[in-house]
Amino acid sequence: MPARYEDSAGQRLTGRHRKSFQFTGGVDGVRVLDVGCSYGWFEKWALENGCSRVIAIEPDAKTLRAARTQAPGAAYLRASSLKLPLQSASVEKAVLWEVLEHLPKDSEIEALKEINRVLKNGGCLYLSTPHKTFWACALDPAWWLVSHRHYSLGELKQCVRKAGFEVAEVDFGGGAWELF
Repeated sequence: MPARYEDSAGQRLTGRHRKSFQFTGGVDGVRVLDVGCSYGWFEKWALENGCSRVIAIEPDAKTLRAARTQAPGAAYLRASSLKLPLQSASVEKAVLWEVLEHLPKDSEIEALKEINRVLKNGGCLYLSTPHKTFWACALDPAWWLVSHRHYSLGELKQCVRKAGFEVAEVDFGGGAWELF
């Protein structure tokens, strides 16, 4: 593994990560579920910002071990987003950062319904995923090689609504215009 992937979560944060923190809002005293926790960057931030409990779901054992070193105070579970090992209505917030496009094709709504199941009434899902534009798809090697999916705003809204969510806020980031 290249050395840059062995750095601490705090050293690897990008503008996208910081925007995710801002978008999520306050977590003080809140139970948060992170589906697809990667190396634990969100867990580290959430615990440092007063989150009462952060539950991290990750299907890959090696990635999950790495995440545990970044934020040992989180609860880590090796599981799938399609069958969350949590009680219904058990968390106030759920985050899904750059995960939807990695799920098995046509399982997005099923995963979102499962997240909706574990959210308390009035709970909120925060989600980011690649936006479908010609250049975003054309320049993404994973889009060509492994069917890495990008979603238009309409496609994404349709998915989340079919899963029982209401869209409260949409924000766009990235893109060529942010290079200037």
